[in-house]
Amino acid sequence: EPGALVDVAECPVLPEDANRVLQEVRGGLGATGPGGMVGRADPRGRRLVLRHSAADGGVLVIFRGQGREWAGSPAEMKRIGSLPEVVGGVALTGLAVRRGGVRSRVLAGRDFLVEESGGVRFKVPAATFFQVNPAAAVALVDQVVEMAAPLKPGDTALDLYGGVGVFAWALSAAGARVTVCEADPHGVDVGREGVGSPRCPDFQCDDVGRFLARAQASPRPQVVVANPPRTGFGKGVAAGIAAAGGEKIVLVSCDPGTLARDLKPLMNAGYQLARVVPVDLFPQTAHVETVSLLMRSG
Repeated sequence: EPGALVDVAECPVLPEDANRVLQEVRGGLGATGPGGMVGRADPRGRRLVLRHSAADGGVLVIFRGQGREWAGSPAEMKRIGSLPEVVGGVALTGLAVRRGGVRSRVLAGRDFLVEESGGVRFKVPAATFFQVNPAAAVALVDQVVEMAAPLKPGDTALDLYGGVGVFAWALSAAGARVTVCEADPHGVDVGREGVGSPRCPDFQCDDVGRFLARAQASPRPQVVVANPPRTGFGKGVAAGIAAAGGEKIVLVSCDPGTLARDLKPLMNAGYQLARVVPVDLFPQTAHVETVSLLMRSG
């Protein structure tokens, strides 16, 4: 039934240690058994989130509320925090302000996961995005680096909507001087603190459209990587990428509709679509990630 909320006693795509945490926390919240909790989504926006690290196996237990904090009782948090798989418990509260936002409070342990990509380790806070399918994410990064190649020492690259800089760190390891633009200050902080590679990208915390408008006088990059959200490019971004004049554009998209919309102005500006590779980050769902390579004609 559309809109119905169905209890999940066990998730077949979660690792075994994370499923053990799910069962323990679920029991503490009063679940009665498989299929025992069926109803409508919580009107106050409360939801339980488990985040699992592929790097060290740690699990973060996150109580997500909206407007008003939702958290386990002190006794429940003590019990959850004592589970060997749990590295921390966090209350995240969505804030009703113009640009959204979230308030974070540590309930037990620590408020971050250790994640790894391409030999670089990141401390990722509970509210910060990181790919949830680590094996497929490796394939995604490999595709981006392959399409951007060859990169010589001193070549420049832009990583737009770069997040914690997973693509940027990989391009830096390949020899490029990479500038990352990311609007989320928490993602920028995580990226700057990444360790495990001798070359660190240059992180800029800014709106991508504003960043491109300022960067038009900069030297032409060899490659521009862009990984926009499902809504695609913001206003003026496609024109800004075209004006940057990179030899290559590598566009990572999670929505075929906005991908088609965003490709059109780039192709009208003189780029040719050379290759499109799908990466199935979420098997058995309708979602598919694509990596597209555009080459500057002439």
